[in-house]
Amino acid sequence: MENEIMDSKSPLHNRQTATLEIKPFNYYESATFFKEYSNVDKLIAYGILGDIPRYLEAFPKLDIQLILLKKVLICMEKQTIF
Repeated sequence: MENEIMDSKSPLHNRQTATLEIKPFNYYESATFFKEYSNVDKLIAYGILGDIPRYLEAFPKLDIQLILLKKVLICMEKQTIF
């Protein structure tokens, strides 16, 4: 995507003034989004969502096991995988 935006034919070519590299969160940084979760649930959430801050922010602060159970049941009804 960056190549397409900064391509020589693009109107933004040679207009980049700075580059900011945003690195993924590690487990400990991700866990701060779920302070009310147990350590096990924090690990499960990190395993599901990974290290993307937007996903972590959008994830409902509910019982993680209930969320997973609902997702599994929905997939079983549709006979699909996650």
